Amino acid sequence: MLFERAKHVQEAAFGADNPRLASVLQNLCELLRTRFHDLAGAKALAVRVLALRKKEQGENHALVAESYRTLGLIAADSGNRR
Repeated sequence: MLFERAKHVQEAAFGADNPRLASVLQNLCELLRTRFHDLAGAKALAVRVLALRKKEQGENHALVAESYRTLGLIAADSGNRR
């Protein structure tokens, strides 16, 4: 999968905790959630994206809100409506 390859290349280039990685991880998360229905894998990536974005942008940023939305969609897909 090309997103996986992009993730590995960026992790090697920038480090696993670099906020530049968030967009690739977000795309991979959405792919896992919607195409492959791998909710556990998607959730792990979404949590990581949220942490990277909060570190870079702070709590009250639109990208952080998008990360919370993604976690909410994963929870809904899992049957958890809370």
